[in-house]
Amino acid sequence: ISLTLLNFGNYMTRVSGAVLTVITLLAMLYALGIFHIRLSNILSTKPNRQFHDRIGPTVLCVFLFGAYFLNFY
Repeated sequence: ISLTLLNFGNYMTRVSGAVLTVITLLAMLYALGIFHIRLSNILSTKPNRQFHDRIGPTVLCVFLFGAYFLNFY
């Protein structure tokens, strides 16, 4: 979606496409970081480690909602 917005449309759709691209790249880096943190927790010898992510999905949804709102604004 972001590449289509970057290639076609007016100035505002290009800005929306760029924002969506940045959000996507940040989400990918966040997922990679969480993967490595969970991997190190699994490999550690300490029992009862928590693997729940309480903040990440909420923040991702808020950013995506903001980006799509920007697209329709």
